[in-house]
Amino acid sequence: MTQSSPRRAGAPARRQLRAVGVAAAMVLGVGLIVACGADGGVPTITPGPPGAAAREDVEAPPSSSGAAGDDGSPDAPDETAAPASTTTPPPLPEGVEVTPSVDQPNILLVMTDDQTVEAMRVLDRINTRIAGEGTTFTNSVTSYPLCCPSRATYYSGQYAHNHGVLWNALPTGGFTRFSDWETAFPSSLQQAGYHTAHVGKYLNGYGVGNPTELPAGWDDFRGLIDPSTGMFFGFSINDNGVIDTYDEDDKSLYQTDVVTDLALEQIDAGENSDQPWFVNVSYLAPHAKFGYTLEKYRADPSIVREDIEQANTAFDIESPVPAPRHEGSFDGVELPEKANFSASTPGQVVPQWRPEIDEQRTKDITRNYQLELESLLAVDEGVDRLLDRLDQLGVADDTLVLFTSDNGYFHGEHREYQGKYYPWEESLAVPLLMRGPGVAKGVEVDSVVANIDLGPTLLDVAGARQLRPMDGRSLAPVMANPAVEWDRPILLEGFQPPAPFRPQYQGVRTNRYSYIEYTGGG
Repeated sequence: MTQSSPRRAGAPARRQLRAVGVAAAMVLGVGLIVACGADGGVPTITPGPPGAAAREDVEAPPSSSGAAGDDGSPDAPDETAAPASTTTPPPLPEGVEVTPSVDQPNILLVMTDDQTVEAMRVLDRINTRIAGEGTTFTNSVTSYPLCCPSRATYYSGQYAHNHGVLWNALPTGGFTRFSDWETAFPSSLQQAGYHTAHVGKYLNGYGVGNPTELPAGWDDFRGLIDPSTGMFFGFSINDNGVIDTYDEDDKSLYQTDVVTDLALEQIDAGENSDQPWFVNVSYLAPHAKFGYTLEKYRADPSIVREDIEQANTAFDIESPVPAPRHEGSFDGVELPEKANFSASTPGQVVPQWRPEIDEQRTKDITRNYQLELESLLAVDEGVDRLLDRLDQLGVADDTLVLFTSDNGYFHGEHREYQGKYYPWEESLAVPLLMRGPGVAKGVEVDSVVANIDLGPTLLDVAGARQLRPMDGRSLAPVMANPAVEWDRPILLEGFQPPAPFRPQYQGVRTNRYSYIEYTGGG
């Protein structure tokens, strides 16, 4: 087995956010406030009346919610951010049942890539077996809707300006910008006695420099290696220090199915370890195909930088590739009708530099949408197999299961025919479903929650301590009781490197509104 490289040291770059100023502007009604559809649907523009609050209950977030301290480091978590222990929780709504809690439950987390909330409609098995038996968070968002910053937030529990991963690629983003895996939440779970395992996509750029590097925090690591991560066939995986390459011409080796097979092995290994286990399953679908096989990359390493950066920012290279058995499953399916498609309706958010979407572009978007849905069918089957294994092992009642995505995706809304990044609902909103110990059954929670909350939640239910300050808070109270009051603002941020027509931004999201300020005004 190949020796892994030494752990990287050094603190991530910090960036001061004007969070309090943004929130104050929202309260004062400065600029424009975007009202958020609870269904992840159509935002509308409402002027902020001078001297009047957008919502009476909107407050500026405390500095502990992510603003950097005077020394450039994140402030310590504010213990008052969690629901007060002296407050009597409200009674459960009539008829709601909660799966009994257990000490140190197993944890199975499944994450897709670029999946919208709307696409959940084709995931019948997941809807039935997770949402139907657990809790759906209908107002779940990602604080920075872009792959690498979002995933770094997931692992760290911190906003991007604190963990320092500000983009998908160097110099401001990518795997090498996340420097301290020893304090990410998987390491905390290890210290608490968990057997930890990862399979699938990791952070963007993982493996380009050292394809056998093993990040801290994992007892069993099987990460997809860039630039092959975006290949549905012909990809390579670092299996605990050994590179396994899957034959591009063998159509039985579809990436989603292989990831599922490896995740099943990891669940079995967790059960055989006599420890509670955490298995982190990260599917590529429904992300577009991109990248190269390792063989092609090694023949010409110069191809990777420009093309991977383009793939991670433009997403105009190729559509996702469905499993052969699912090809054509959604031929003829039309795009969902939305008033903000091409943003030709007065009052809709639209970048003024974007032309209206013409007939040919609409056909292209529609075809890409169909392929996205088809690629998700293998995910639905895969998660079904994982849940079957829990049943077979007799540990379903002892396992917390979560399903989510790193960010959403545009399909012509606001004249954005692809990609994400912008802080609009189609890009911000992500599915979040849970079932298992301490989770209410068959209910929906419409309070705003975010990806900053996932790490703190998993550490809370596992009885593990935080090894770094985290900006999120545990969702355990609202998981167990949808009647718990849960309303706090979420910071939104985007740090696109300087580029025409794609401004940086910062803002605040509440249960009802998003308020955004863009670099250069607006």
